[in-house]
Amino acid sequence: MEVYLSELLGRKITNKSKEAIGTLEDLVVRELDKRHPPVSGLLIKRGRKKDLVYIPAHDVDEMNTKQIRLTTDIVDLTPFQRRENEILLVNDMYDKQIVDIDDRRLTRVNDLLLEVEKPVIRLKGVDVSVLGLLHRLHIPSILGILKHNIVDWEDAQFLGGQGQVKFNVQYKNLESLHAVDIARIIFEGPGYKQGSKVLAALKDPIAADIIEELSPKLQKNLIESMKLEDVADVIKHMPPDKAADLFISLGPAYAQKVFPLLNKEDGQKILALLSYPEHTTGAYMTTDYLAVSADLNFEEAIKLIQDTEEMPDFAYYIYVLENKLSNKLVGVLAAHEFLLAQRRSRIESIMKKRPFVAFPHDHIKKTIRRMYRYNISALPVVSKSENKLLGIVTFRDAISVYLPRRWKARIRQVFTNGFSSEQNYG
Repeated sequence: MEVYLSELLGRKITNKSKEAIGTLEDLVVRELDKRHPPVSGLLIKRGRKKDLVYIPAHDVDEMNTKQIRLTTDIVDLTPFQRRENEILLVNDMYDKQIVDIDDRRLTRVNDLLLEVEKPVIRLKGVDVSVLGLLHRLHIPSILGILKHNIVDWEDAQFLGGQGQVKFNVQYKNLESLHAVDIARIIFEGPGYKQGSKVLAALKDPIAADIIEELSPKLQKNLIESMKLEDVADVIKHMPPDKAADLFISLGPAYAQKVFPLLNKEDGQKILALLSYPEHTTGAYMTTDYLAVSADLNFEEAIKLIQDTEEMPDFAYYIYVLENKLSNKLVGVLAAHEFLLAQRRSRIESIMKKRPFVAFPHDHIKKTIRRMYRYNISALPVVSKSENKLLGIVTFRDAISVYLPRRWKARIRQVFTNGFSSEQNYG
């Protein structure tokens, strides 16, 4: 049997002897990550007393819109004390926003649909319709033309409560969305304080993707509301160029607090990118790329790539280095050409030699013109003297030179003066 929570609230609760012991005020749920979470207990109000009493759900014999009857006469009248991870459906969900995963949007909880199958009561779905609100307020629907709009709980995402209560919320449903959608949802809904809790609970790579999608202002507001340790974990999963941009938006004072929490290698990569003047190619490049040695064969190169812990965001090209001990660029392979190569081929025999390159101090507009002229979506950035691969610059990142970036120009010099290459890291 399905019933709306609003139809049950205020109903008299009787014990096994049919004596009235109170009225229903709320329902308690603990396992929200379940497909249809079971109700663990009922909260009842006894007369004019303010304190609520908890009754385990397994003591319920019958529950419908007419009556709620228990299987026992013994009721613990100790005032209810809320425990960690307990969700109160009325208190924590009514009129709050949840995420409709299918529609990728925030929506408001107007009522909750329950499924009652003795001896289990389950949270079945969320009513997000106007009719749900009217139903809850006991207002007749206009001409009967309105309909309920139920979002199955399996397709919903609860973002958590606002107060001091701790919620062990799982964000598996939310993590299935694109980072752009998650970022929009966080800022349309819970705001910076609660949004930072959601972000910290997400998997670090997903949280990093979300941060990358935000404007500098939103990045700053959200990051500053997070714990430093959580910020460091997110930055570890960001491409170095995006991490450098983030530190610029945060400013040197905040960066001084976070840098010691990064490992030395990550910190040095970020500082290296921050050292290039505004409008140079080096300021727009990333050190996140795929590279293999020329002396490998196809199968060895495939194994190397498969063992890469985190694939770079841009992997259209594979850059070929002289050998395992050298960072000298000797060739490049388009990813599709690499995959079509014979399995026993040596990398040096299938790579394109003398690839087009850019230098770190080239003006970024010069690099853009070169990419456009030769229809290349990314250029390797190398040192002039030794042809060592320093990073790559993608057309997408380079074209941002035409967007307003005055904030970056003003702060970059502060960073290069304020940090030493001997900075200590965690």
